[in-house]
Amino acid sequence: MTEAGPVPQRAVIVLPSTGEFDSRTYRIATTLLARGHEVTVLARWTNGLARDEVVPAGYRVVVGRDVGRGVLAAQQRVEQRPGQTAEGAARPRPVQHRDLELGCRQRA
Repeated sequence: MTEAGPVPQRAVIVLPSTGEFDSRTYRIATTLLARGHEVTVLARWTNGLARDEVVPAGYRVVVGRDVGRGVLAAQQRVEQRPGQTAEGAARPRPVQHRDLELGCRQRA
């Protein structure tokens, strides 16, 4: 019997900062890359940063002014959606990429 390796997946790391000097994000992203995953880091924009780049380590960094606000707005929309469990509590649903896009567009 052969042992299968990890199934390649996509990971998104959302930062509350620019991430310019964030060694923890670097370690997480490069570890995921080494396991064969695709990694995108979302960070806040500041003067001098490229809007979208692939850093030498191999992961993508996308920066924007309202990254954190877009994620928060998307999470609030997800929590407001109908869906009940047997106990009557709201059933959680993961935030999806389309939710983030809608959150950012609402702020524009």
